[in-house]
Amino acid sequence: HSMGGLDARHMIVHQEMADRIASLTTIGTPHLGTTLADLRLDEGGEELLGLLHNVIDLRGFQDLTTAACRRFNDEARDAEAKNATVYRTYASAEDLPLVFAPLQRAWQVIDEREGANDGLVSLTSQAWQAQLTASDGTVKTVAQYRFPISADHLNEVGWWDLNQLRAHDSRTSIFRAAQEYEAQIKNIYLAIAKVVDS
Repeated sequence: HSMGGLDARHMIVHQEMADRIASLTTIGTPHLGTTLADLRLDEGGEELLGLLHNVIDLRGFQDLTTAACRRFNDEARDAEAKNATVYRTYASAEDLPLVFAPLQRAWQVIDEREGANDGLVSLTSQAWQAQLTASDGTVKTVAQYRFPISADHLNEVGWWDLNQLRAHDSRTSIFRAAQEYEAQIKNIYLAIAKVVDS
Protein backbone atom coordinates (compact mmCIF):
# COMPACT_ATOMS: atom_id res chain seq x y z
CA HIS A 1 0.00 0.00 0.00
CA SER A 2 1.04 3.55 -0.73
CA MET A 3 4.80 4.16 -0.76
CA GLY A 4 5.31 0.49 0.13
CA GLY A 5 4.52 -0.31 -3.50
CA LEU A 6 7.37 1.91 -4.67
CA ASP A 7 9.65 0.40 -2.02
CA ALA A 8 8.78 -3.09 -3.27
CA ARG A 9 9.43 -2.09 -6.89
CA HIS A 10 12.77 -0.60 -5.86
CA MET A 11 13.67 -3.81 -4.02
CA ILE A 12 12.73 -5.98 -7.02
CA VAL A 13 14.82 -3.89 -9.42
CA HIS A 14 17.76 -2.61 -7.36
CA GLN A 15 18.18 -5.51 -4.96
CA GLU A 16 17.83 -8.02 -7.81
CA MET A 17 14.90 -9.77 -6.13
CA ALA A 18 12.82 -10.40 -9.27
CA ASP A 19 13.70 -14.10 -9.27
CA ARG A 20 12.21 -14.36 -5.75
CA ILE A 21 9.08 -12.24 -6.27
CA ALA A 22 6.39 -13.87 -8.42
CA SER A 23 4.01 -10.92 -8.29
CA LEU A 24 3.59 -7.46 -6.83
CA THR A 25 0.14 -6.04 -6.15
CA THR A 26 0.02 -2.38 -5.21
CA ILE A 27 -2.88 -0.47 -3.67
CA GLY A 28 -2.96 3.31 -3.60
CA THR A 29 0.68 3.53 -4.69
CA PRO A 30 1.89 6.82 -6.21
CA HIS A 31 3.69 5.19 -9.16
CA LEU A 32 3.75 8.51 -11.03
CA GLY A 33 4.24 10.55 -7.87
CA THR A 34 1.78 13.01 -6.42
CA THR A 35 1.43 16.72 -6.98
CA LEU A 36 1.01 16.97 -3.22
CA ALA A 37 4.73 16.15 -2.91
CA ASP A 38 5.51 18.69 -5.64
CA LEU A 39 3.56 21.30 -3.70
CA ARG A 40 5.76 20.77 -0.65
CA LEU A 41 8.59 22.24 -2.65
CA ASP A 42 6.50 25.19 -3.82
CA GLU A 43 5.27 28.25 -1.97
CA GLY A 44 2.52 27.43 0.53
CA GLY A 45 3.01 23.68 0.64
CA GLU A 46 4.44 23.65 4.15
CA GLU A 47 1.13 24.71 5.71
CA LEU A 48 -0.84 21.93 4.02
CA LEU A 49 1.75 19.31 4.87
CA GLY A 50 1.81 20.55 8.45
CA LEU A 51 -1.85 19.56 8.69
CA LEU A 52 -1.02 16.07 7.41
CA HIS A 53 2.06 15.55 9.58
CA ASN A 54 0.05 14.24 12.53
CA VAL A 55 -1.83 11.77 10.32
CA ILE A 56 0.91 10.43 8.03
CA ASP A 57 4.67 9.96 8.34
CA LEU A 58 6.06 12.33 5.73
CA ARG A 59 9.68 11.20 5.76
CA GLY A 60 10.69 10.29 2.22
CA PHE A 61 8.14 12.69 0.75
CA GLN A 62 10.72 13.99 -1.76
CA ASP A 63 10.77 10.53 -3.33
CA LEU A 64 7.09 10.98 -4.16
CA THR A 65 7.42 14.07 -6.34
CA THR A 66 6.36 13.58 -9.94
CA ALA A 67 9.94 14.26 -11.07
CA ALA A 68 11.46 11.70 -8.66
CA CYS A 69 8.93 9.05 -9.70
CA ARG A 70 9.51 9.81 -13.39
CA ARG A 71 13.26 9.24 -12.86
CA PHE A 72 12.62 5.99 -10.98
CA ASN A 73 10.18 4.73 -13.63
CA ASP A 74 12.65 5.52 -16.41
CA GLU A 75 15.53 3.72 -14.67
CA ALA A 76 13.40 0.70 -13.67
CA ARG A 77 11.46 0.24 -16.92
CA ASP A 78 13.87 -2.15 -18.68
CA ALA A 79 14.26 -4.41 -15.65
CA GLU A 80 10.53 -4.43 -14.88
CA ALA A 81 9.52 -5.11 -18.48
CA LYS A 82 11.98 -8.01 -18.76
CA ASN A 83 11.65 -9.70 -15.37
CA ALA A 84 9.18 -12.50 -14.61
CA THR A 85 7.37 -10.58 -11.84
CA VAL A 86 3.67 -10.00 -12.51
CA TYR A 87 2.58 -6.44 -11.68
CA ARG A 88 -0.96 -5.52 -10.59
CA THR A 89 -2.30 -2.17 -9.42
CA TYR A 90 -5.46 -1.24 -7.53
CA ALA A 91 -6.60 2.37 -7.71
CA SER A 92 -9.21 4.07 -5.57
CA ALA A 93 -10.91 7.42 -5.24
CA GLU A 94 -13.57 8.84 -3.00
CA ASP A 95 -15.85 11.86 -3.14
CA LEU A 96 -14.73 14.77 -1.00
CA PRO A 97 -17.49 14.58 1.67
CA LEU A 98 -16.47 10.99 2.50
CA VAL A 99 -12.72 11.63 2.67
CA PHE A 100 -11.12 11.63 6.15
CA ALA A 101 -11.22 15.28 7.29
CA PRO A 102 -7.42 15.82 7.59
CA LEU A 103 -7.03 14.62 3.97
CA GLN A 104 -9.74 16.83 2.49
CA ARG A 105 -7.53 19.83 1.69
CA ALA A 106 -4.97 17.52 0.07
CA TRP A 107 -7.83 15.91 -1.91
CA GLN A 108 -8.80 19.36 -3.23
CA VAL A 109 -5.23 20.20 -4.24
CA ILE A 110 -4.80 16.91 -6.09
CA ASP A 111 -8.27 17.15 -7.65
CA GLU A 112 -7.40 20.57 -9.11
CA ARG A 113 -4.15 19.28 -10.63
CA GLU A 114 -4.71 15.59 -11.39
CA GLY A 115 -8.40 14.79 -10.98
CA ALA A 116 -10.00 11.93 -9.05
CA ASN A 117 -7.94 10.79 -6.06
CA ASP A 118 -7.93 9.11 -2.65
CA GLY A 119 -6.84 12.17 -0.69
CA LEU A 120 -3.12 11.63 -1.33
CA VAL A 121 -2.69 9.95 -4.73
CA SER A 122 -4.53 10.41 -8.04
CA LEU A 123 -6.22 7.50 -9.79
CA THR A 124 -3.86 7.96 -12.73
CA SER A 125 -0.77 7.67 -10.54
CA GLN A 126 -2.16 4.65 -8.68
CA ALA A 127 -2.91 2.86 -11.98
CA TRP A 128 0.69 3.42 -13.15
CA GLN A 129 0.65 2.40 -16.82
CA ALA A 130 -0.99 -0.33 -18.86
CA GLN A 131 2.27 -1.63 -20.35
CA LEU A 132 5.97 -1.55 -19.62
CA THR A 133 8.15 -1.45 -22.73
CA ALA A 134 11.88 -2.15 -22.49
CA SER A 135 14.44 -0.51 -24.77
CA ASP A 136 14.74 -3.80 -26.71
CA GLY A 137 10.97 -3.82 -27.38
CA THR A 138 10.02 -6.34 -24.68
CA VAL A 139 6.48 -5.54 -23.54
CA LYS A 140 4.82 -6.52 -20.27
CA THR A 141 1.20 -5.80 -19.36
CA VAL A 142 0.46 -4.27 -15.97
CA ALA A 143 -2.92 -5.53 -14.75
CA GLN A 144 -4.91 -2.50 -13.61
CA TYR A 145 -7.95 -2.75 -11.34
CA ARG A 146 -10.25 -0.34 -9.55
CA PHE A 147 -10.50 -0.91 -5.80
CA PRO A 148 -13.93 -2.56 -5.37
CA ILE A 149 -15.34 0.28 -3.24
CA SER A 150 -14.72 4.00 -3.11
CA ALA A 151 -12.07 4.61 -0.47
CA ASP A 152 -9.69 7.31 0.63
CA HIS A 153 -6.02 6.56 1.25
CA LEU A 154 -6.62 5.38 4.82
CA ASN A 155 -9.83 3.48 4.04
CA GLU A 156 -7.82 1.36 1.58
CA VAL A 157 -6.19 -0.36 4.54
CA GLY A 158 -9.31 -0.53 6.68
CA TRP A 159 -9.04 2.71 8.63
CA TRP A 160 -12.60 3.79 9.23
CA ASP A 161 -13.64 7.35 9.99
CA LEU A 162 -16.90 9.09 10.87
CA ASN A 163 -17.37 10.35 7.31
CA GLN A 164 -18.07 6.74 6.33
CA LEU A 165 -21.33 6.99 8.28
CA ARG A 166 -22.72 9.03 5.39
CA ALA A 167 -22.68 5.85 3.32
CA HIS A 168 -24.62 3.88 5.96
CA ASP A 169 -28.20 3.85 7.14
CA SER A 170 -28.61 6.62 9.72
CA ARG A 171 -29.79 4.05 12.27
CA THR A 172 -26.51 2.13 12.10
CA SER A 173 -24.42 2.54 15.24
CA ILE A 174 -20.91 3.90 14.90
CA PHE A 175 -19.47 0.69 16.33
CA ARG A 176 -21.44 -1.50 13.93
CA ALA A 177 -20.60 0.69 10.93
CA ALA A 178 -16.89 0.48 11.77
CA GLN A 179 -17.08 -3.32 12.14
CA GLU A 180 -18.93 -3.71 8.84
CA TYR A 181 -16.43 -1.49 7.04
CA GLU A 182 -13.45 -3.37 8.46
CA ALA A 183 -15.00 -6.70 7.44
CA GLN A 184 -15.65 -5.35 3.95
CA ILE A 185 -12.01 -4.29 3.54
CA LYS A 186 -10.76 -7.66 4.85
CA ASN A 187 -12.96 -9.43 2.28
CA ILE A 188 -11.56 -7.22 -0.48
CA TYR A 189 -8.02 -8.17 0.51
CA LEU A 190 -8.99 -11.86 0.54
CA ALA A 191 -10.43 -11.47 -2.97
CA ILE A 192 -7.24 -9.73 -4.13
CA ALA A 193 -5.16 -12.57 -2.66
CA LYS A 194 -7.25 -15.07 -4.64
CA VAL A 195 -6.54 -13.15 -7.86
CA VAL A 196 -2.82 -13.23 -7.05
CA ASP A 197 -3.02 -16.97 -6.33
CA SER A 198 -4.73 -17.76 -9.65
